[in-house]
Amino acid sequence: MAEDSPTGWKKTLDVSNVIGAAAILGGSVVSILSWMLSWPGWALGSGVTAALLGSGIVCARFVSVSADLPFETIGEWKSGYRSLQNGSDSTKKLEGSVADHASLRLTVKIIEAFIIPNKGRTADCFLRVIIHNNTKVECSNPLRYVASLRINNKEYSYTSPLDLHAHQLAQYKLVEEYYEGQSYEAEQNLAKEGLRPNLLGEKDFLVKGKPLVGWLGMQFHYLPEWHYHKEIIRYTESPNFDEETEEIKYEYEPEYEYTPTLQTISSLKLEVTDPYQKTWVDETSAFNPIGKRIEKRKRKGDESP
Repeated sequence: MAEDSPTGWKKTLDVSNVIGAAAILGGSVVSILSWMLSWPGWALGSGVTAALLGSGIVCARFVSVSADLPFETIGEWKSGYRSLQNGSDSTKKLEGSVADHASLRLTVKIIEAFIIPNKGRTADCFLRVIIHNNTKVECSNPLRYVASLRINNKEYSYTSPLDLHAHQLAQYKLVEEYYEGQSYEAEQNLAKEGLRPNLLGEKDFLVKGKPLVGWLGMQFHYLPEWHYHKEIIRYTESPNFDEETEEIKYEYEPEYEYTPTLQTISSLKLEVTDPYQKTWVDETSAFNPIGKRIEKRKRKGDESP
């Protein structure tokens, strides 16, 4: 195989090597003759010159060896890659990593969803989510979560984060109780737990066999008007004096409570974007499972005596 022709830089270094070697040899001869002829000044000057030239030739040789290596940019150094010539191994490594990224497969599953409609055309939403990495490709946790509500065949995704620490999951069951001989349905509290961990704060790597499980909390804004459930909560008694009979008659006026409902919501969708900008989606139409609800935590100052 033919050898590569030397560069101008290499030729210059070769010439410097020859000149330096000659200077060292000449300096050594002059030093010996000066000491033999009792010329101490000449001997000292020649010795110093030879030493300096010797040091210079060593540095030149080191530079010439380093010059044979390819140039490595700061970006390549930080990334752990080196640009080699003629189809380098690092290029194959980079191409392999891109192929690995393309083979990454995640599975996103909404375990349970809680939607609490508010009267101000907003809704609080809490999701318990699990994310599986189905491949051996390691990646950091997802960078972006986007939730959207489908209402009347239109998607709404304008949200702001909620403080999960200010809320909790309450579990209960319905029981039958009696008051003055009359039965009624009541809730019996079973357990309460915090909404932890928060998926937005998790920083571990997502690897196969170790799914990411946690909560997301957001409030939807600018939603259309809700359908309201109308329910009588009490009757207001008002006396009315009848002048003809001179009797007091009582009239009862019902008072209603209007509660926003989820009738117009058809589905909730969650889009998860991984670190390589690929999006994984799950969608559910099941909200607010029976026996569970999200409620605000009571602060110590809010507790009644």
